[in-house]
Amino acid sequence: MRKFDSPGLEPPVVELTSEREAHIQLRHPDLLPGHMHELQETVRAPDLIVANAHRPNKRAMARWFGSLKGGKFVIVQVVTDEGPSNRHWIVTAYLDSVPPT
Repeated sequence: MRKFDSPGLEPPVVELTSEREAHIQLRHPDLLPGHMHELQETVRAPDLIVANAHRPNKRAMARWFGSLKGGKFVIVQVVTDEGPSNRHWIVTAYLDSVPPT
């Protein structure tokens, strides 16, 4: 499991489990494994955070990288387990040319 700093959250850590990392590599090979640094930077300092209207414990973090494949957003979907742990974890991540809405 990887852990990334995310200063805007409490606690300020987002987890990427091995299972979710394998999912991203399989479904979004244009992002991982080659752009782990960009995923980490998106979680650390997103340009945009969009709440999910249907799931209040889910948010999309996005950051623009002009040098990534001609200019792409890295979008990281983060879920927060409510309760005493308040654990934040990545469910998926992908590249897109438009920001999340």
